Amino acid sequence: MPMQLKKMKRGEKSVKNPLFRFLDRECSVLSNLLQTVRNDFSLVLEVCDGERKSTNYIKSVATDIHSDVIPKHWKKYVVPDTMTASEWLNDFKKRVE
Repeated sequence: MPMQLKKMKRGEKSVKNPLFRFLDRECSVLSNLLQTVRNDFSLVLEVCDGERKSTNYIKSVATDIHSDVIPKHWKKYVVPDTMTASEWLNDFKKRVE
C-alpha cells in the first residue's frame, strides 16, 4: 500500500495556532514533493519499459538517480551536500511516515 499523507483538520482555533500553521505547511510541502518523486520514478520506469519516449527532463532525473545524486527539484528542505540520493530517499520516507 503506497504511503499517503493525512490531511490536518482545519478549524477556527487550530488556524490561529502557529505550530499548527507550521505543521500544515510542512505537510503540504511533503505531500507535493511525494507526488513529484512518485511521478518522476513513474516516468523513468515508463521509459525503461518502452512505454514512453524520453525527454530531457526524464533523462536528467534518470541520470541523477543512476549517479546517486539528489535531483535539484527534490531539494525542498536542507540536507548535507554529501547526502546521496539513496540516503535522501530513506530520509524522505521517514519524514513522510
